Amino acid sequence: MSGLAGVFHVDGRPADPALLARMTASLAHRGPDGEGQWIDGPIGLGHRLLATTPESVSEKQPASDEVGECRLVWDGRLDNRRELIAMLRVGADALTWPDAQLVLLAYQRWGSACFARLIGDFALALWDARPRTLLCARDPFGVRPLYYHWDGARLAFASEVEALFADPTLLRRPDEATIADYLLMGFRDPDRTFFDGVRQLRPAHVLRLDDRGLRLERYWDAEPSRELRYAREDDYLDEFRDLFREALRCRLRSTTPVGLLLSGGVDSTLVAATAEALRQDEGLGIELPAFTLLIEGFLQEEWEAVQGLMTAYGTELRTIAVEPGRNFLELYLESPEPPDHEGIPVMPAVLRSVAARGCRVLMTGVGADELSRRAEIGFIEDLLGAWRLPDFLRHVRERTLSYADGAWVREAGAVLWSRLPGSLRHAVKRLTGRQVPSWLEPGFARRAGIGGWRLPEGQRRFATWCAEATYRALTRPDLASALGHLDARAGRFTVECRHPYLDRRLVEFFLAVPADVKLGHGYRKQFVQRALAGAVPGPLRTTERQDEHVRHDEPTFVRQDAARMARDLFHPRARVFRYVDRAGAERMRDAYVGRGRPHGTLLWNFLSLEVWLQQVFPEWPDAGAGAG
Repeated sequence: MSGLAGVFHVDGRPADPALLARMTASLAHRGPDGEGQWIDGPIGLGHRLLATTPESVSEKQPASDEVGECRLVWDGRLDNRRELIAMLRVGADALTWPDAQLVLLAYQRWGSACFARLIGDFALALWDARPRTLLCARDPFGVRPLYYHWDGARLAFASEVEALFADPTLLRRPDEATIADYLLMGFRDPDRTFFDGVRQLRPAHVLRLDDRGLRLERYWDAEPSRELRYAREDDYLDEFRDLFREALRCRLRSTTPVGLLLSGGVDSTLVAATAEALRQDEGLGIELPAFTLLIEGFLQEEWEAVQGLMTAYGTELRTIAVEPGRNFLELYLESPEPPDHEGIPVMPAVLRSVAARGCRVLMTGVGADELSRRAEIGFIEDLLGAWRLPDFLRHVRERTLSYADGAWVREAGAVLWSRLPGSLRHAVKRLTGRQVPSWLEPGFARRAGIGGWRLPEGQRRFATWCAEATYRALTRPDLASALGHLDARAGRFTVECRHPYLDRRLVEFFLAVPADVKLGHGYRKQFVQRALAGAVPGPLRTTERQDEHVRHDEPTFVRQDAARMARDLFHPRARVFRYVDRAGAERMRDAYVGRGRPHGTLLWNFLSLEVWLQQVFPEWPDAGAGAG
């Protein structure tokens, strides 16, 4: 993680050095190891360096080519350095060159087509003086964020939204369309953010700005026609294991100890076990302390495997014990970042401990659900599409049982509903009066056009829903937004999060594995479990236990939630009631407190949004009784 910022006036006006300095300074927490700024007429670039890889220790940015025609600011980690060096035909000493220098050489060789050749997590801005063109690019899944404001004459961009507000002419206002999407639990526009006028660069895209204007171009996409056919099932498992180890090997390049997040589930356990096995097999001289959060009333799913790690590998385990009376809701509300629905379990309490241990890198299991769990649902959708109804019902039941959820009839209904054409679902909602939720504030619903709200379906690209569901989960705006929020949350502690399940090579391979291979041995991510099981000291289970899950309807948790809501949500000055009908929310609260369900998730969303609005817009006038 580093921080980048910049401005470009397409009308030729000179860039403001004072503004660039303020923007760069606001990113100091992301880069304590170096600062650089460069201005040439209408273009200005700023950078804050966090040296997390050996090659970055002596790096100076903005970087320049030999003749000074191209300048680059880079926040990233290149994972295919050796392959790039071979293709560029430069000497062996290039192995020690910073990533930015290799990216500049790649651009000189291939132009903007070079971005498709970069494997790793990155956000960048590159100025080419010859055609007077600014290029900004973001990695395929949006691990590294890049935000911008474009007024038709000037582009301002930065790694974090707050840096853009170093410009006093940019007003800080909430974006109502994004708030509507958040409340309705589905982000429609991949460019929008929670701030009016602030956009995020789409993953896998390059922003090109020159005299002809601003354009967005996709530089990478998965190949839907690719399907692997190997002679033996073990060949698929072996290749997945090799790719996963390579994804970890690249992400273990670090100048400090690498923290391993153990969130309690199978995904992070497999990451930690494989990382420890890799360190042992290859003699990597790096410390791998593990971190786990212990919450009252919550039994970790794979605690036996975690204890096996400590015994077999001598893993240093640091537990962050949450004081009695606090639950997940309290922990999530500690973060000042905009709310999202992803539930990524990297909270300030964990990051604080990671930073205190001296780790600048934290390895997570983020992306595993999008990769595997969505494939499971897609496989079931394929059974329904083929009219294999007995198999469909049997697999729905098997899957719900493997995740300790007995509500298989409800899941079958959800799959049936999801496969109806979007126009038909929209018509059913309109006819049944469910087009606009009753808990929305009526004036806001009209302003935001909620009556016509629906998620864009997009064109189906893959032959099977098994692959299509994985692809959509990995490329939907919700994930990119959540990754951006996580990046900013970790950046406050000068910690860089790395996610091996989001390695592009691994994703491309997984999408090409036949569905019957991925799901041939059941659910709960059995393909991934079987591929990586050799690194885990002890068996991983094929099913979960009901007592492993945080039960938000438990009386203790309900009382805690009710107390927090009374203090921070249902008060006279609450801002969220510009968007949510207060009376409707109160009825939902009463039902939740009285029966524990069914409104807990929505109330959490209301409270999360209210806390964020209080933090970011403290000078707002009162919302009153909900007037829009």
